Amino acid sequence: MKYLIPIFILYFLTPIISAEEPTKTEIWNSLNHQKGIIKLPRNLTLAIPKDFYFIDATDSQKIFVDLWEGYPVSGIFGCLVPKNFLKKGVEPWVMVVDYNAWGYMPDNEAATIDYDQILLAKQKKYTGEDSFKDWALAPTYNQNTHTLLWGQEIKYGFRPKSSLTYYIKVLGRKGIVSFESLAYEGKEEPIDQDILNTLAQSFTFNNGYNYDDFDDDFKAIYDFENLILEKQSFSMSGSQGLSLKLLPFILSFAFAFLMWYKRYVS
Repeated sequence: MKYLIPIFILYFLTPIISAEEPTKTEIWNSLNHQKGIIKLPRNLTLAIPKDFYFIDATDSQKIFVDLWEGYPVSGIFGCLVPKNFLKKGVEPWVMVVDYNAWGYMPDNEAATIDYDQILLAKQKKYTGEDSFKDWALAPTYNQNTHTLLWGQEIKYGFRPKSSLTYYIKVLGRKGIVSFESLAYEGKEEPIDQDILNTLAQSFTFNNGYNYDDFDDDFKAIYDFENLILEKQSFSMSGSQGLSLKLLPFILSFAFAFLMWYKRYVS
């Protein structure tokens, strides 16, 4: 009986080991790399920047799960991905895009916000081994394009270097287009502000849905300060990816052990 456990383990583990997984290049080539101008939900039009592809929500999961071995990210339009994503020596990253139907957000207070106080508030939120170091890019708001940009540097205790994350918020009549940068184990190289501006300008609201088309619609309960302080929803880490990859093995082992225990012990 003592030999049955290894037999059970080998039985369930063999298909996992023997299955030939596609290479990163094969996964990348299987994606639909969209270019040009495309229409999106929420009355949005995207003019994809020349150095980027747009990957829709379905194919984006192949980046998160298959390439980065992490968890899927739901509720998004997709990702803007640099064309040199797989180039050797280049740090791979994506800009995740979604939409928040929060309503119209008045921007009359944008020029008076004390971003130093927001920085202090963010630093107080991180305790233990994690720390909010500084702005990777100090918050800036463009009154003409109604676009808010900022970046933040966070040192997670389990990572040797700080991680940089960049955010873009494009305000519209009924909601906000939100961008957030993601990298496999935390982005270490900064993103140039010109690139962020290019990405922000790639999205336009259709006629009647621009920020300046506001006509007594419902207003957002958020203000600018809360927009920067809000808890972000996207995350990606190697530890998550590892646990997801091992999930079939863990479940198979647990099932095999349970069958053995019920038959020979209980």
